[in-house]
Amino acid sequence: MAMAPITSHRIRRGLAVFLPLLAGVLVMVVLVGQRPHPQRTPAAEIVRSVNVIEAPASAWRPRATGFGEARPTRTWRAVAEVSGRIVERNEQVETGAILTAGTTLFRIDRTDYELAVAEAEAALAVRRAQLEELETRRNNVEQSLAIELRRLEVAAREVERQQRLLDQESISQAEVDRQQREYLQQRQAVQDLENTLAQIPPERRRIEAERESTSTRLEQARRDLPRTTIKAPFDLRVSEAEPETGQYVGRGETLLRADGVGATEVEAELPVSRFRAILTSDLQRDVRAPATLDQLLDRMGLSAEVRLRATGGDDAMARWQARVDRISDAIDPRTRTVGVVVVVERPYADARPPERPPLVKGMYVEVGLCAPRRDPAVILPRTALHGDRVYVVDADDRLAIREPRLRFLGSDFVVIDAGIEPGERVVLSDPVPAITGMKLAPEDDPDTRAQLIDDARGTRDCP
Repeated sequence: MAMAPITSHRIRRGLAVFLPLLAGVLVMVVLVGQRPHPQRTPAAEIVRSVNVIEAPASAWRPRATGFGEARPTRTWRAVAEVSGRIVERNEQVETGAILTAGTTLFRIDRTDYELAVAEAEAALAVRRAQLEELETRRNNVEQSLAIELRRLEVAAREVERQQRLLDQESISQAEVDRQQREYLQQRQAVQDLENTLAQIPPERRRIEAERESTSTRLEQARRDLPRTTIKAPFDLRVSEAEPETGQYVGRGETLLRADGVGATEVEAELPVSRFRAILTSDLQRDVRAPATLDQLLDRMGLSAEVRLRATGGDDAMARWQARVDRISDAIDPRTRTVGVVVVVERPYADARPPERPPLVKGMYVEVGLCAPRRDPAVILPRTALHGDRVYVVDADDRLAIREPRLRFLGSDFVVIDAGIEPGERVVLSDPVPAITGMKLAPEDDPDTRAQLIDDARGTRDCP
């Protein structure tokens, strides 16, 4: 009987724990059931902001850029034409000095050459005197010969008379023989004079030959005399000067090396594809062999500009207008480039170092070539080209991807042949990822468009 109260006590304690727990569960169920359901919000479409321009149709100028090293168009090596000791050297003759045409650079001792002139003049005077003497002797011999011939005639008549008298036996044979000996002696005298007269022409020719030789030596001596003074033949810049005052120089020895300052040339190496791009279609058909390239110059109408760019800078620190002078006669088989030679006249004019240096030998510069203006076409910035694709904003402000055909590919702009129409909005930004049909928020960039048109027309880079 004692166990019944114990069991009843346990039941009451269990209910005291279970009933509050059950009540709490019921309250939570009621609260959860009364909580409002969450509202469902549909997913929003992502919109990308991009910079765009309206594709302009503008006139444009094909251009190409090459690089090369400046070099003088004229170089000069002063060579001693006569030997001797340097008695004067211009104090300005130093490496880097700029000297004007006609400036005396060196003087060689001219004493020996003055003596050579005097000696040749004296020898020539002797030859003239010998000819005068020979002429006088010829006149004397001719006069003597005329007298002796008359005497010979008289002797001949006397022999004939003596012979007649001998035939008449009026004189002896001895008288006749004596007269004949006188006649023979007279003939010998005439023969001697004739021989003397015959020797005069060869003697004249010998003296005249000696006179010509002496005249030649005199002319050479007179030519050597001014060669003792070496002057600058044109405006030049000294690159090397060797002999000093008092030094002996031999004929043919180099005295000075210099470069002309009147003009400088640059041979810019252009890839063949770039060179062809600046030609019109009719000219491209003519580029069949390297040797024919020079013949295209008159028809190409190219203008050129040489630019010196500062290290790490985009703007040129110096510019020189140039003219296209010639095209190399061969294509470099290793680099597949064509050499285009441009010439800058007066490269030292308006030089203001260090802001604007002159165009000097060895300077590595950029050469810009511009062809004549072409008819208007659709142009785009080079940055609008993504590989071979162009991003366009359609009428619904969604992205359209095109693969246009290019007519010209420049460093700053491209010319579209087909695939983009004037006025279409072209994306300048680079949306990543670029998905066809994605929503865009285009922002017009008029400054870039204006700059594009200036670049295409060559307002800044084409003279």
